[in-house]
Formats: sequence, C-alpha cells, structure tokens
Amino acid sequence: MKSSTSVAVRVGELITAQNRALRYLALAAGLYLTAVIVTSTFSHDNSHKRPHAPPPDADEILAMCEHLHQIPSPPEDFLSRTESDRYVPGTLPILIKNATIWVGTGQEPLVATDIILDK
Repeated sequence: MKSSTSVAVRVGELITAQNRALRYLALAAGLYLTAVIVTSTFSHDNSHKRPHAPPPDADEILAMCEHLHQIPSPPEDFLSRTESDRYVPGTLPILIKNATIWVGTGQEPLVATDIILDK
C-alpha cells in the first residue's frame, strides 16, 4: 500500500511535467506565429507575377516628372514680347483706378494708383 506522501509527490511531479509540456507548447506556438508574421511581412517574392510592359506614354510621363522638378521662371522671350501670352484678340483695355499695387518683396506698395491693362 502506498502512503499518502508518495502519492502526493507523484501527483506533484505529474502536474510539474504537464506545466512544463504546456510551456513548451506555448513557446513553440509563439515561435511559429512569429515566423509566420515575419515571413509574411518581409517576404516580397514576386516570382509568381508576370512582368508587365511599361505604359505606351512612359516617355511623356517621365518628361512631366522631370518638368515638375524645375524652378519656375518666365519664358526666355518675356522681356521682348509686345503682348501678354494670355491676351485674347478683341479684348478692350481696362482701367483700374485707386488700386494698391504690390511690386515685390522689400518694397513699399503703390497706394491709390491707377493702372491700365492692355495686351
């Protein structure tokens, strides 16, 4: 006949073994989930995708991108032109009276000035 002390020791060993097995199982599950997350996050295998051809207007698109990075400036013939590039033939001249004209950085505005817009 077994004593109650030896039965209690056996039960304690069994519980400890179960706890250890559960810890290993939890550790294995955690490592598996970490591997799945890391693999899906950093895996960029595109070998299953077919390569695609560039769009037919790729040269125009690239030229537009290059143009967007240029610093704005007036056209080269700006000082030699005789009419505005926005002038519409047949438009009458316009007189604006008592205007405030802002002429640039660091300069005082022209206050109560008349200006005529023509060509």
